[in-house]
Amino acid sequence: MEKRLQRLLIIVLCLVSAGVSAQGNRVKIESENFKGRRGYRIFTENVHFTQGTTEVFCDSAVSFSDDNRVEAYGRVRVIDKADSLNITAKQMFYDPTSRRSRLRQDVVYRGPDFTLYTDALDYNMTTKQAQYYNGGRIVDQEMRLTSVFGDFDPVTDVMIFRTKVVLDDPQGLVKSDYLRYNTAEGMAYFEGPTQIIGEDGNVINSEDGAQYNTETREFSGTSVEIVDGDYEITGDKSVFVEGYRKITGNVVVFSQQDSVTITGDEALYNEASGLTLIYGSALLEKPFGTDTLWLTADTLVSYQGAQEDTTAEKRMIAYNNVRIFKSDLQGVADSLIYNFTDSMIYFYESPAIWSEATQITGDSIWLKLGDGEVSQMQTHNNSFVVSQVTRRRFNQIKGRVMITDFVDNQISIMNVQGNGESIYFQVETDSLVSGMNRMVCSNMKLSFEDNRISRIKFYQNPEAAFIPVHEMSEGETKLEGFIWRGWQRPTKNAVVLGLAPPEAPAPIENPENDLPSISTDGLSLPGLGEEAEEEGR
Repeated sequence: MEKRLQRLLIIVLCLVSAGVSAQGNRVKIESENFKGRRGYRIFTENVHFTQGTTEVFCDSAVSFSDDNRVEAYGRVRVIDKADSLNITAKQMFYDPTSRRSRLRQDVVYRGPDFTLYTDALDYNMTTKQAQYYNGGRIVDQEMRLTSVFGDFDPVTDVMIFRTKVVLDDPQGLVKSDYLRYNTAEGMAYFEGPTQIIGEDGNVINSEDGAQYNTETREFSGTSVEIVDGDYEITGDKSVFVEGYRKITGNVVVFSQQDSVTITGDEALYNEASGLTLIYGSALLEKPFGTDTLWLTADTLVSYQGAQEDTTAEKRMIAYNNVRIFKSDLQGVADSLIYNFTDSMIYFYESPAIWSEATQITGDSIWLKLGDGEVSQMQTHNNSFVVSQVTRRRFNQIKGRVMITDFVDNQISIMNVQGNGESIYFQVETDSLVSGMNRMVCSNMKLSFEDNRISRIKFYQNPEAAFIPVHEMSEGETKLEGFIWRGWQRPTKNAVVLGLAPPEAPAPIENPENDLPSISTDGLSLPGLGEEAEEEGR
């Protein structure tokens, strides 16, 4: 974009270059044939007339003595040695007093770096002001500009193109109804609806016009829409600087192929790499059947890949204060990667996932989505599953790696691989805790029904113990690394409205006092006696 406008600047400087004052009003006309009539004279064959440094050649001319004007016809050619003026036309109507000329039919204005074609050009030999009507075309080696009207004024350092303005060059196409260029300020102003079509087919629509600064190379527009294939970005204002397009105000990023909408206060878009950074109340929305996944973070980075790169994996990166909400799944993390190609979501830095009454944490969590539902979850290093039984008591499973399979958005199978440990409480029908089961073994396999454990298989030398409630000490009821983070669990309003994350609650007094929780749904483990079995290896 900046290259095409810089070339346009060179053309304008040629058109509005400083003029030479007329050396009197006297016009000298020469020709091979001459006829005189009262009030006018007719000159034919090799007609040549001069005024100061301006010379005109034509096939025939008529000089009117009453109002001091000259009309030239045929192969009209105007030159001026003082400023390299060279214009050809079929007709010219010239006023020697004001030095204003009106050139008509097949007008060609040749400059050192460009050529102007039009059928109607008005030109002032003294001020160098020029206007063309009924369509004009400016052409140089790489660029072509067309419009219905064009005005050039060296006094105000302004050139104006109006009505059906089209700027075409190898970089792309610009369409507008009004282009005003100030040569002193180096500013180009497009007014009204403006469209920019890049050489790769990308489209930028600016509803209320645009501006371009040739010195800073900044391009800005208002009510902007950027279309890159099936990828669209809209906002209140756009500024182009140093390879990035900055969009501000009510930013909306939409990927039709991935059915993803991202909103925010500001965005940075790099067309070459297909990279977009969205920040300031950044929010992602992706429908899953009748449900919707909402994701917010301080910054969201959308990577679509260059348009010509069909193998690029589309993904979204979120970092700082990441929170997600889906009706059956909520989560927090410091950073996240969402790969749209294989529908994988990777949570990093203190991640936590909640599904109904179950909390899952680890150093990193990988979530696989399929057909709008969670199909598998992998928890790597320091994996921990917690489910609240009462206000103070929590069932717990920990291990090095956990692989959890889901069916119909509910946990079906959980495999614990390495350093397996578990604590689960025996709860009577009146929701009172009667005791605690504690198990240590290398690996575990847990089967679930209705989000409750129905069977456990322990592998490699399990060690188990049941502790009655009256013999339990507080230190025995928590596995090492236990932390209940339910206060961090995001709600839909917190994610969608961008509410600040809650602060950590104050420590609970009297931890030995067991009070029933409102619900005992979730990870409710049975006793060892009937349903636990060992498979030694």
